Amino acid sequence: MDEFLEKVFEAAFKRESEQDENIVRSLPFFVAALGLVLAIFSQVVVRMPPVGTIASAFLYVLFGSATAIFSNILWCLFQLVRARDFKLPPNEERLLEWADSLQKFHKTGKRTRKAAEELAIVDVRRRLVEAYAEAAVDNRKSNRHKFKYRAQGFMGLVLLMVLASASVGVIFFDKTWRISHGQGATAEAAFPPPHREKRIDRTVRDGEAQASGAGSAD
Repeated sequence: MDEFLEKVFEAAFKRESEQDENIVRSLPFFVAALGLVLAIFSQVVVRMPPVGTIASAFLYVLFGSATAIFSNILWCLFQLVRARDFKLPPNEERLLEWADSLQKFHKTGKRTRKAAEELAIVDVRRRLVEAYAEAAVDNRKSNRHKFKYRAQGFMGLVLLMVLASASVGVIFFDKTWRISHGQGATAEAAFPPPHREKRIDRTVRDGEAQASGAGSAD
């Protein structure tokens, strides 16, 4: 029976170890998805409609929701990577010393060497069965905790994608509505891009410099 239980519990321990490694392998996906979402929102920010419009109000609500979800995802990632105690079977050197002491103990009685070794093997196997069972149960609790936060993080990523797509849609419909109502040129003149402001300011300064130069020549 102990031999059978040892195989079962050892397989359970190895399975939980592999599950922990699978959780770590999912971290690059989180990083790539968050980078994509941040890139989308950075493009939305530079194309914000004028402040005070309905579109800008919608975007501010979306940005606030995205910030809250992003913070929750970072908390989930922290729960995945933070250090946890991972139970392992007994140390091999200590187990070997204990097995030798057991064998010497059983030899003290009126037993043959073979009988003492068989009794020591039974005791060691029983200890390994208990160690594998304790480690598998404890590590399964830790993995369930990580699975919970990984699922919560994946759900947050999906919501971030939805909010990013909604932000792009608001920008698109706002621009389309302004063009269809002939407000595209008015909005652009009222809120010119930064490079256009610099170009206009530089042109005015060059004109003033030329005028002052001409006046000095006269």
